[in-house]
Amino acid sequence: MPALNFKTAFAPMVEAGIKTQTIRKPRKRPWRRGDRVHLYTGLRTQECRKLGEGEVLEVRRLLIAADGRARFQQKGQLFPRYMSAQELHEFAQADGFDTTEEFVEFFRSHYGLPFTGDVIYWGPVGTVQQELELELELE
Repeated sequence: MPALNFKTAFAPMVEAGIKTQTIRKPRKRPWRRGDRVHLYTGLRTQECRKLGEGEVLEVRRLLIAADGRARFQQKGQLFPRYMSAQELHEFAQADGFDTTEEFVEFFRSHYGLPFTGDVIYWGPVGTVQQELELELELE
């Protein structure tokens, strides 16, 4: 089962269920809705600690441009719009940053800009199955 490792600064938010999204470089085997994921901090160290488990709810491709603007990329969308300043601020906070500037600087210093990655949203294990059952009931 796939694992996600979080920096120490983000661990309390992940463990408390406040941070339920992360941005990662695309994998050879893409994340998929319904994937079970193990959440850790300090993976491959003596300080390794499991923060919990989750289930992937959604994956979206994100581009952070060289100037710090960000947009989601969707198949078939010719001219995707960039997030407004407010949308980007809220997105950065949901990802565990206090400010948009901290968010952009983190990706600039760790990966370089422009950066393309996958936003992985997760929830409690069993969420996808519950949603599918609800959809069947509504049909």
